[in-house]
Amino acid sequence: MKISTPFGLGQITHVEPEKQMKLSELFQEAQFEDFEFILKIGGIYVDDQRVFDDRTLHPNALVRIHRKPKRHPIQNLNWKNCIVDNNEHFVVVDKPHRVPVHATVDNVRENVLFQISETIGCPLYVTHRLDVETTGALVLAKTKVFQNAFNFLLQNKQVTKKYKALTTKEPPLGLIRHYIQSGQFTPKLVSVDPIEGWQICEMVIETVKPLILPNQQPGFESEIRLITGRTHQIRAQMTGLVGPLFGDNQYGDDENKNYPLGLRAFELKFKWPALQKEFHYTLN
Repeated sequence: MKISTPFGLGQITHVEPEKQMKLSELFQEAQFEDFEFILKIGGIYVDDQRVFDDRTLHPNALVRIHRKPKRHPIQNLNWKNCIVDNNEHFVVVDKPHRVPVHATVDNVRENVLFQISETIGCPLYVTHRLDVETTGALVLAKTKVFQNAFNFLLQNKQVTKKYKALTTKEPPLGLIRHYIQSGQFTPKLVSVDPIEGWQICEMVIETVKPLILPNQQPGFESEIRLITGRTHQIRAQMTGLVGPLFGDNQYGDDENKNYPLGLRAFELKFKWPALQKEFHYTLN
């Protein structure tokens, strides 16, 4: 069999069997470990399709194995306690720290979507996202109808989302406008001046109050209302404004990297026209 590790991809291994064999036999012959675990967690692909069964492989099938899937701390979480509201249309969850919203390329189980779906016994759909390190209010749809409706509300700025952000320096109140670097890569760069291809991002800092940070040093807590919803927007904008959020080592706060990120989605409000009802959730 042919075994290769693509340049720069670390623990991802490509294997091409030269004869028909079971997937488990391929692991044995290649002397790879943890077959059952990697299969269960969704770290094996055959011809670019994720698989969960010990199937028979045809000769020259392309098998991609994520031999060291990234793990997320779900083991000691009580997912029932994370549910804020559960109705026939959607679920509101208080998302925990360091757990992604949805499946990643090497792990389909250790995420909010999978765990809440398992907890309530119902398939769910993503409506919006929070960063892995961010905690707080997250809406998961129970139906495609609600998913589409919520996405429409988001696109038309009819969902109010507010965050609490911790910083070591005091930011100014009011509308904060930047232009943020496009693309999927992070950390994001921001500019106060327009740059071709960069997206406008806006937020309003509504209140700022002094407090003692988790490291027992003085700092500030800002309540922020998002106007646009860009990837890493608050993290990037606050870094450009007064420096990185507390605990945000990705944006430069290496001193407090062992503390949770100081960013929490604490308020969510929207009106669903189909029901002519307003939903309003405020978390501690």
